[in-house]
Amino acid sequence: MAERALPAAPVPRTVTVRVRPLVVAIALVAALTAVVLSLRWVTGLEPLSPGNTTVQAHGVSEANSGLHLGAPVYVLSGPAPRLVVTVAIHNSASVPVTVTGVDPMGGDQGPLKPLRLRPANALKLLPSSGRFHALRIPADGTRAVTLVFGVRPGSVACDQIVGAGPVIFHLTALGVFHDTQAVDLGDQTPAFTGACQ
Repeated sequence: MAERALPAAPVPRTVTVRVRPLVVAIALVAALTAVVLSLRWVTGLEPLSPGNTTVQAHGVSEANSGLHLGAPVYVLSGPAPRLVVTVAIHNSASVPVTVTGVDPMGGDQGPLKPLRLRPANALKLLPSSGRFHALRIPADGTRAVTLVFGVRPGSVACDQIVGAGPVIFHLTALGVFHDTQAVDLGDQTPAFTGACQ
């Protein structure tokens, strides 16, 4: 006698998922997202802002012009004209930053000499002697730096005004992220003109 095959009862199928690789993949995606977001946050920082300033003029005198508004204009009058601006720089970030230098505005050509950065006495807002070294500014802290704006004698005509513009600071955040930031000195941004005969 022949037996007839009866259909087998349907067996429920289950999908087997390994949990460990799934958890590792989710953790990896979360870590990469955190790194990308923190990099975008740190590179978007503009933590530096100017505070109190003092100005020392060497070989220049302030122009007496009632027509000029804003930053003073300095007339070149000496053999080595320069303007020494000491400024308190405030770090508004929630992490410490280190100022490592500035972009030289001038150069080998043109009326402005390369901008020099010097240390400063934060209590008196006066330049200090010695070479500039990296300046660490704590989170929500203030430190002073001295900026020396030099001008080549005889390079600016009496009807010409040469302005320095914002200062571009090089900084490092958290000791890892390197960036630059333009800081406008406001009404202390130097402008120079030649002496009229």
